[in-house]
Amino acid sequence: MAKYKHIIAATDLHFEDLPILQSAMELAEQHDAALSILSIVPSVPYHMASAGLGSLSDMESEMEAAVAQRVQEAKKKLNCTHDFHTRGGQAKHAIVPFAEEMQADLIVIGSHSRHGLQSALLGSTASNVLHKAACDVLVVRVKSHTI
Repeated sequence: MAKYKHIIAATDLHFEDLPILQSAMELAEQHDAALSILSIVPSVPYHMASAGLGSLSDMESEMEAAVAQRVQEAKKKLNCTHDFHTRGGQAKHAIVPFAEEMQADLIVIGSHSRHGLQSALLGSTASNVLHKAACDVLVVRVKSHTI
């Protein structure tokens, strides 16, 4: 196995994604590697703002605040001191450029359980990252929880 120097953990920071962060933190410790945790703030489609759901900037601010809150919750729950980063846009298009910018040699990303035919396929984000990244990619299977 390669000796990793910089690991990126890409997650939306929901509670079912904690195994992604735990795996990335363990790998970073084993390899004495830097760890950067990336969360993507999705772009708000223009049609949502024009549908009377609020202004585009207000909706984006609310989403950024929600991500910031999840960052703080994840740091506390995992006793994590690693760097957290956010980027706007679509995760499948933002993760690889961020990894390249950070000169990462491993991306840790999750894939949620699927049923039927979907179980044979990775999610579109994980698949896109796997096929476009120049570095190694570890896909961690995460289970979806129902409330």
